[in-house]
Amino acid sequence: MPTPRPHSIVYPSPAKARAMYADGDTGDIIRVIMYADRRSGDFIRPEASRRLQGADQYHTLENIYWFVKRNVEYNPDTPGHEVVRSPGYLFDTATGDCKSLSIAIGAICRAFGIPYCYRFIRQGGRRNFHHVYVVAFPTDGSASGPVLLDAVHRTFDSEPSHTAKLDLKPGQRPPASLAGIMDNGNWILPAALLLWLLFAKKIK
Repeated sequence: MPTPRPHSIVYPSPAKARAMYADGDTGDIIRVIMYADRRSGDFIRPEASRRLQGADQYHTLENIYWFVKRNVEYNPDTPGHEVVRSPGYLFDTATGDCKSLSIAIGAICRAFGIPYCYRFIRQGGRRNFHHVYVVAFPTDGSASGPVLLDAVHRTFDSEPSHTAKLDLKPGQRPPASLAGIMDNGNWILPAALLLWLLFAKKIK
């Protein structure tokens, strides 16, 4: 199917920034992602999102995956300066990292009523969770199991290798044990973490 134009699906954002943590950690990043998830649906146009409708939920998820991947360039945040973008700001700028890509995918899944969770993973010898993507659960029998939507990965419904994972459903709190975990991966350096939330109300 032709890929719809971003603003036919997503409301633009006035791009107001809010500093959430001046000295955060991995747990704080995850908490902000889950906070952003609760508000992300406000940016999705309910009627226009049907332009991504597939023959079944599996193919709808494939359309969602390619819509995000083709319209946003993956660009990791500067270590120690993390930004969580609303779906509106993500598509306004056409760039973002795994956090913002996943929030947009989750918001569109919600518009279709498809259950999903966020999967945080640890790879290689790293000690903290440093990557996130969406795992969706079709309810119409169109998939034999969970469907993987990692817009950083090259392939739809394919999962990157990892040594540990943490799945969080919308509204679920991250475990308290995550607080204070530091690492030298893409998410955080052993220094002050400035965590910004670029997440203003939609413009109709």
